[in-house]
Amino acid sequence: MTIKEIKEDYRVYKHEDHIQLWSKTEHGMRMPHKYVWHIKKSDKYGYYFVEGFKPTNKLEELKTQIQQHLANLPYDSEYFIPTYRAGLTEELIIHDYMDSIGFSKQGYSDTYTVTKKNIYGYRSTDIQITFWGLERDFGDSGVAKEVSVNLWTSDWSWVSVKCKRNVEDIKKGISAILKPLMITEGVTLLSLAENLETTEDVDVMINNLTGSLQKVQGDMKSHLKMQLLEMAAKL
Repeated sequence: MTIKEIKEDYRVYKHEDHIQLWSKTEHGMRMPHKYVWHIKKSDKYGYYFVEGFKPTNKLEELKTQIQQHLANLPYDSEYFIPTYRAGLTEELIIHDYMDSIGFSKQGYSDTYTVTKKNIYGYRSTDIQITFWGLERDFGDSGVAKEVSVNLWTSDWSWVSVKCKRNVEDIKKGISAILKPLMITEGVTLLSLAENLETTEDVDVMINNLTGSLQKVQGDMKSHLKMQLLEMAAKL
């Protein structure tokens, strides 16, 4: 198996002690082409292999090695490009995770805010989250050993949770600081809503604002109660 043969199926880029393989057909999340994985060349036999596997001179076997390795990765291979600077993998994964749970950065700010709009089309929830030690370089290693997840309560006040600088611990830190807030805020708003009357006009308004293609069967209050019970069972 030669580099020429490998190039028939992948875009190939040599870099120091490894060879990067990129897709010829798929677009990447942040790159023009999707990153597949990197391989190495055996000094003894001149064969290619994925680290952790035996060198092989068969292209199909090399592809199998790549597939098996990708299947065991905790996240997409594009987060693990070996030419990334130290710490960028965790930074990108957490950035995409925040986006997936409804938070995004505004402009050049380093603050994540809720993106989901309410039924009237604007953001009524003002939650601001920042991370210390995730995106900046610290110390000789270039990355901090700990990350602080900060919830801002005013211009100069915040609540903070510290965690180890790895993806799973940072996610737990995000949950630890956000979930109590969101649950208690939801309960508070529901308590306030209970003091208001529910009429047919409210049901019609909600259906119109949500753009429902089919009117909710029965009154909206009963429908919402059913949804809340389902959510409570998941908590």
